Amino acid sequence: MGSIAFILAEAQGFEPWKPFGLPVFKTGAIDHSARLPLLQAHDSTTLEATTSLFIEWCFSRCNFSNQFMNIIFSLFRRIGLLALSLSLGGCAVLMPTAQTPYQLGEGLTSTPATSWKWIDARTSVPAENTSTRDGLIFGESGLQPSSFEFIQAEFARAVAKYDEREALEAKLRGQTLRLLSFEGSAGLRIRLSENQQGKWEVIRAHLVVTVGDTQYEASDVRTFNNSDKPSPLSPSIADAISGLVRQIHMF
Repeated sequence: MGSIAFILAEAQGFEPWKPFGLPVFKTGAIDHSARLPLLQAHDSTTLEATTSLFIEWCFSRCNFSNQFMNIIFSLFRRIGLLALSLSLGGCAVLMPTAQTPYQLGEGLTSTPATSWKWIDARTSVPAENTSTRDGLIFGESGLQPSSFEFIQAEFARAVAKYDEREALEAKLRGQTLRLLSFEGSAGLRIRLSENQQGKWEVIRAHLVVTVGDTQYEASDVRTFNNSDKPSPLSPSIADAISGLVRQIHMF
């Protein structure tokens, strides 16, 4: 074994093994990495450049005709920039204010008469919009009618449409429902950049209600859409209340 090892070492010398042979000239890296350079992408401008460089690098390795490659490159670049725009940029959304409030109730003029009653038991109700790092909490001055009025009306509608309406109404008859908390807000699915601030992607509704001694909590999160009528917040509140109605009936 010692003589064999000696012969191999003598024949190999100090150079490392090259099991695949030497690369053809200009196809291997010379004094630099053969990997695509990594850009520190922190904003959409840098990411656009990164996307373009990556796609161009990929197609430079292919043997397509120039015309075909230009068409494919343009298509992939548009798709890449669109994906970046949706994932990082979000959309500029319209926030409710006292001058341009969200119209929560379409055709809602008064709270319907019911066999139960409501009490607004919230300890704090923000009047103006409140900005946080993760989103924007809507103030009451930007909601019309008030969130409490809309919740009462929407709850009555949800009970009327419920499959087991009679059993639910019997359970609610004579009860006092206390609204402990309500929050409507806009925010992000995932924060990846400070440039996303104000370009909210989702809208949320969260409320806590007690019926007798039992506390119920319901939430809804959906994609933000400025074209939702009567307002982007209304469907989220309605779905949260539908979940609340099911909970009250079941528990």
